[in-house]
Amino acid sequence: MRKSLAHFPAYLSLSLALILQSQAQNGGPTVITLEGKPAQTIPNLYGMMYEDINHAGDGGLYAELLRNRALQGKNPKNQADALEAWSSNGNIKLAAVDLSGSLPLSEALPNALEVTVAAGQQGSVVNSGYWGIKVDQAWTYTASFYAKIATKGTKCGPGMSVQLLTTGQSGTILAQESIQSSCLTDTWQKFDVQLRPKNSAADAKNDFAIAFTSTSNADEVIHITLASLFPPTFKNRPNGVRIDLAQATAALKRSFFRWGGNNIEGYSAGDRWKWDRTVGPLTDRPGRKGNWGYTNTDGFGLFEVLQFCEDLNMEFIASVWSGLSLSPFKAVPESEIDKYIQEGVDMLNFIVGPASTKAGALRASLGHPEPFPVRFVEVGNEDFFDSATYSYRWGHLAPALMQQFPQLKFVATNVPHKPDLQPEPYGWDIHSYQTAEWYVAHTQDYDSYPRNGQKIFQLESKSNMSQFASNGPKIGQGPARPTQEGAVGEAAYMTGFERNSDIVEGIAYAPSYINVQVPEASQWHPNLLGFELGDLFDCTMLTNVHLCLVSALRVYPTTSYYVQQMFATYLGDKYLPSNLPSKTDKLSWSATVSSSDDRSTRQVSINLPFTPGQVTTSTLQSSGNADSPPVTQQVPAQASPISLSLSSQSVTVVIIARGR
Repeated sequence: MRKSLAHFPAYLSLSLALILQSQAQNGGPTVITLEGKPAQTIPNLYGMMYEDINHAGDGGLYAELLRNRALQGKNPKNQADALEAWSSNGNIKLAAVDLSGSLPLSEALPNALEVTVAAGQQGSVVNSGYWGIKVDQAWTYTASFYAKIATKGTKCGPGMSVQLLTTGQSGTILAQESIQSSCLTDTWQKFDVQLRPKNSAADAKNDFAIAFTSTSNADEVIHITLASLFPPTFKNRPNGVRIDLAQATAALKRSFFRWGGNNIEGYSAGDRWKWDRTVGPLTDRPGRKGNWGYTNTDGFGLFEVLQFCEDLNMEFIASVWSGLSLSPFKAVPESEIDKYIQEGVDMLNFIVGPASTKAGALRASLGHPEPFPVRFVEVGNEDFFDSATYSYRWGHLAPALMQQFPQLKFVATNVPHKPDLQPEPYGWDIHSYQTAEWYVAHTQDYDSYPRNGQKIFQLESKSNMSQFASNGPKIGQGPARPTQEGAVGEAAYMTGFERNSDIVEGIAYAPSYINVQVPEASQWHPNLLGFELGDLFDCTMLTNVHLCLVSALRVYPTTSYYVQQMFATYLGDKYLPSNLPSKTDKLSWSATVSSSDDRSTRQVSINLPFTPGQVTTSTLQSSGNADSPPVTQQVPAQASPISLSLSSQSVTVVIIARGR
């Protein structure tokens, strides 16, 4: 889907989602009247939801190119699993070992590769990356690894070098740098190398290798761990994120970044996400068993996430663990919940606390003495899975956190008022994974929602964030990519968010990112933004899209992506009341005003006079083929009605620039 939106000085923005049929089906036009004084101020409505699913983090947004870089979470008793993504070439024996009983790199990283180089021979240990490695001649890669000899003493040799090469036993070397000092001791040393490819690879079928050349008359045994390879990163952040994915995220114009999802819960209390194990040196980050079938390295840790939000001008929305784990859904007994309060306090001090606190001092030591700008904190995630215990879990955690951080607003994650919670939450986070038809039928759900002072996050009675996505018949098993029908259904639903933005605080599509390189990299469909490494992938994974055309493309926006972008780009700062002669499920609409003066009180209508000016429309529509870019046109607007003919299953934004 190509994108073609012109930038116009918006005075009034009218968003229209035409769902199933044209508005003329009943024999006449549908009239949308925009009238009255601008109503509520619109909050930071559109945000991003993130959790490490579909390799959104490791192998995705997090720019690290090597998979299983430190054998985190692996048991060397299962060599095949422990050596995931690793192999050897030449006269080398490769094994995974647990060094926790001898000399590990750190307590957090006890495992290592044991490399046996045959006497007088050569070979290499190879990492295949996240199903390939993109090699670009224009990039400088930063490589590093830790190494030591397995025996006591010092050993100068074997010679070592770091390589990028095409996949295969006799792969072509694309970049290579020798290690200047190969004298190893029985203590760990870090080796850093810059790799500058001589040529770009034709595809992503490339590997990273550490090569050895022995001049000894005896076998040599070397331990290696925490091998790393980074391309250039967004804003040149060390340990940073992929440039293309960051740019695609920035183009969405998100106002907040809702972090965590069910990543915070863990399969058990011991497996929960622990913030302090995701900050500081990588050698101190053990990683954890992820919730979606693969290990989370936690390289994209709390501090990196906060920096990413800062770089994209997104407000961070935090989540603290609420005492619920996933396998099965099991809550911490009430008698034990208090011992987890301090963990939440420390995490929030790391984010918003002064540098005089221990956690705030840690943040300052990482280069950010000022607190990060955060207003909202979720207590848990999807606690409607165990509502019976959430009342006591909330009842212990929320008051303690509210007392420590009175400036923050705390959001509940159970079904609103089921049960009622004390103290009352600022709002609820409601999650809605439904079909396009459901969204069309529920666009007006919030029109009659009680105005009782509480907020909604993607829907709820008092929330600050929410996530939604259009699904197929089974949740998580929709089409491999969002469809036109699904995107239009989502747009219809979003008009209700804007119309009711006095109670809807924020919404976000979920999941956001998916690695489409290979089927095993993904766990949930559909998603907002696809990515891969530059190699052509199996096009049968995709439906109703044209994304297998050019191998040079590596990020794939979807129809839902463009709907989200259009709504955020043309969102005004105030909502303008509007109405139809009668309710219909054929057309959904919303009108917002970008103006700071009171002249916006004049009556403006699609078919009523208003001050002469210019009307611009931008439409995402289906024309019967997969390659259907948004269409932009200008319509003269004099002192006469504005008439627009809209295609079925389309999303249109009308921008009216007032004449002066």
